[in-house]
Amino acid sequence: PSDTFTGYGYMQALIMVDPRQVAELADVATILGAEIRDGGTSADELERMVRPMMEQVAVWRRNNRYWLGSVLASSQEFPVRLDWARNMVSDLQAITVDEINALAGEYLAPERAIHIGIVPLVLTPAGAVIDVPAAE
Repeated sequence: PSDTFTGYGYMQALIMVDPRQVAELADVATILGAEIRDGGTSADELERMVRPMMEQVAVWRRNNRYWLGSVLASSQEFPVRLDWARNMVSDLQAITVDEINALAGEYLAPERAIHIGIVPLVLTPAGAVIDVPAAE
């Protein structure tokens, strides 16, 4: 969610691949999102998503960098961050399959997807740019 604009936020999928596969895998991500939207997710899939997040939260909560950089640094401007830190574990544990499926139904339509590919330039020793060919 956005700290600035109420009701605005985004979901993202970050995929690190060979630059020649950027367009192909962007399409695959969109297809997978549509499959989740159409077929839903299961309790097992939700558990496999939440468990690593809970493990990461446990690490964050033992780390001063998290408390100083993510919670306290902007808590005067966004006091809700204190509540987020207090409730993170219970909020993650409370996520239901029905909630995930409802969000997928609302937001994972292929026409809502935006693909942004960040592809490095390849320079020759003389400084000329070589285009990275797309996958065939």
